[in-house]
Amino acid sequence: MIKIKSGRGAAIFKPGPPPALTFSDGTHGLSPADYRKIYNVNPVLSQGINGQGITIAVVGRSNLFNQGQDVADFRNVFSICCGSNFPLITLNGPDPGDLGGDEEAEATLDATWAGALAPNATINLVVSAVTNTTDGVGPRASVAARQVSLVPNCKTFPHWPNRLRPKG
Repeated sequence: MIKIKSGRGAAIFKPGPPPALTFSDGTHGLSPADYRKIYNVNPVLSQGINGQGITIAVVGRSNLFNQGQDVADFRNVFSICCGSNFPLITLNGPDPGDLGGDEEAEATLDATWAGALAPNATINLVVSAVTNTTDGVGPRASVAARQVSLVPNCKTFPHWPNRLRPKG
């Protein structure tokens, strides 16, 4: 147990169980089950609030590897049921293709984790190519907002469970 005191009061850290994902070398990673525990999503899911009827837009500059095979593999490995294992891909202009590197990794991670906490939601990756005159952020966000119910970003991620109810 570790105790920390500051001007705002004391904090106590008590070690808990290790993350659900352990690699062969003994290092740990976070799985969807860990995120559901960290963000207290399980009570919400048990009430049937699971993303059913919701489409989550994920905006990206790169298309996904093999039409989203990595996303489908992630959902299969962690037994994320329901919904589509493959994300929808909406092209906003010409297809930039799979750019590889950081751009493709970011698109894959965002499309993967968006569905981890909302297993029944439809994930729609809205892809816009970077041009000489624009990064595509404005057009991507505009298309995404018109097509979907929820556009997540890293600032709203912890609050998703409260916003997963279908509109109407």
